[in-house]
Amino acid sequence: MALEVQWETPYGITCNNAYVIVQDAHIEKKTEDFDDDGTLIERTHFVIRFKVKVWSDLTAYNDKKSFIGGQNFQFELDTDDTDADQFNPIKQCYEHIKTLPGIWEDATDC
Repeated sequence: MALEVQWETPYGITCNNAYVIVQDAHIEKKTEDFDDDGTLIERTHFVIRFKVKVWSDLTAYNDKKSFIGGQNFQFELDTDDTDADQFNPIKQCYEHIKTLPGIWEDATDC
């Protein structure tokens, strides 16, 4: 499971077929939340925090070259939608990334 994106390094190098994998993920069960008015309420939900690493392309990844970038994300794990429940949490991470603006909008599964 991975994504392919166009990634620009801090040095201005553009990698058109950058290879992105979820490297690390952590799920935390929470029992409190804030409503729209800022009032603390009891609500059980799960927050997943995860990190992706980016390689210049699949060959660099397979050849165990150094990654060229990375990013941290978090979102509330979807436990209500029956379709989403079929996905494991890592799959939900990939699906979440593809909903984000910028380079992630054009991410493709690979």
